[in-house]
Amino acid sequence: MLPNIGFTLGLDPEKFINRRSYIREAKQNIVRAENQVKHQRRQVRDEILRLFYQYLETLGILDLRQEANQAQQEHCQVIEDKFKKGEARMEEVLLNQSAMILTQESLMKAQLAARKLQQQIRLMTEDTESAYNFQFSSR
Repeated sequence: MLPNIGFTLGLDPEKFINRRSYIREAKQNIVRAENQVKHQRRQVRDEILRLFYQYLETLGILDLRQEANQAQQEHCQVIEDKFKKGEARMEEVLLNQSAMILTQESLMKAQLAARKLQQQIRLMTEDTESAYNFQFSSR
């Protein structure tokens, strides 16, 4: 300690600290952040691809259910025609109508699943594109 004689001795601590270590640490932080961004982009890409393949699978299921619904409607019409001619009982007509309602429900669920996946993909790609564009427009 210096005695108080009316003036101060200004010491700059930066002169005693090695600036190179700060610069090296900052560069390492930049590299870590860039690697983290790359990893996050890969994760987003992988998630979008997973959703896309799930969407394609759902479209295939949707096609099958549409065909099943069409076949069930045709079968129901045949049974109703037979009933009108007296060749089938009311119980058969009701069973076929019930089966047609189930295939229609199944078809609607498949349509909803396809739309849901399509929206998820759209939202993820829009978010990714806007983030990507923001990143390059802010530099």
